[in-house]
Amino acid sequence: MPYSIRLVIYVIALIVGLTPLSIIAQEIEAQPKPLLIRGGWLFDGISNTRRANTGIVIRQGKIVDLDVSAEHHDLAGATVIDLDESETILPGLFDLHAHYNLDLVDKGRVEEVVHNGIIYLANGVTSTWSAGEYYPERVIVQRDLIKG
Repeated sequence: MPYSIRLVIYVIALIVGLTPLSIIAQEIEAQPKPLLIRGGWLFDGISNTRRANTGIVIRQGKIVDLDVSAEHHDLAGATVIDLDESETILPGLFDLHAHYNLDLVDKGRVEEVVHNGIIYLANGVTSTWSAGEYYPERVIVQRDLIKG
């Protein structure tokens, strides 16, 4: 086989072989920094009482560990949120009989649909089940915003 063809084959093989490594490196770099939430109180929904929050580790949007301290984990470069004694972390709440809008006077009270999802979130409700709406398509849009 001529030298130039062999060289082209080697170069192609090298590029194809290194491509997965570059993709992995990009994915590692693109991963967000871990998040450490410490201080305040933790109510886990299993115990009957809240307890001191020594640390919660979140990676890629998922809680991966509870009751940790930064010294016992590889949290170099982590974003740290320090809570004060008046703050409590608790699991998201479910409202299984939610109404995003009520149209008692047939005026199409759309403003409730737009704002009630935010109000639910502000009160710790992260999941709802609609018990019936006048404009369900508007409610679906708001629900999808909460999921995001």
